Amino acid sequence: MKKPILFKLIVFVWLLFKPINGYATIAPVKPDYEKNYSEFKSIQLNNPGSVLLKGEIVGINHGEILINPLTDNSNDFFRLKLIRETKLYCNGTVSEWAALTPVAPEAYFEAQVLMNRETEAIAVNAFYYGEECIVNRSYQNQGQLFLELISAHSGETFVSPLTKEARLPLNEGWMQTGQAVYVLFSDKNSIRGVYIPD
Repeated sequence: MKKPILFKLIVFVWLLFKPINGYATIAPVKPDYEKNYSEFKSIQLNNPGSVLLKGEIVGINHGEILINPLTDNSNDFFRLKLIRETKLYCNGTVSEWAALTPVAPEAYFEAQVLMNRETEAIAVNAFYYGEECIVNRSYQNQGQLFLELISAHSGETFVSPLTKEARLPLNEGWMQTGQAVYVLFSDKNSIRGVYIPD
């Protein structure tokens, strides 16, 4: 047997029987919003004068990050520089900038960003939590829209309010009982986005 073939056979057998630690799942995995809280707070305390921004990451690359602070002025974006020292976190875990790109069109990561006086991002603490659901009903309570949803994964029924900035489908038919939707949640368990699956 030739050496390259023997080597490929050994690698194949090794991969076949190698123990796998896979974390892929169809179940929604809620991020631990407190996991890196003390580390993020420490970065903030060690950078006096830093400003904490909250919003969605609507754009990111190796050199900059664009934050929508979700204010009434939709043109009010913050463009910050990413530097080598910028600490990036995704769902409480140290990460890379590429992991914080939108998962789908307009399905952005929610984030807290520490900015210094030079408009550089010192730290980015980003979260993404969503789940496929079935609309059971929608209703208003004291001027706020609520959705009663059924988890497509667990079958559990739950109620969540929508944030006033929530991204919603243009067609109001999405609120009909039985409609399948993908829901994005905020760190306060409010709905910040509703999408109709393709």
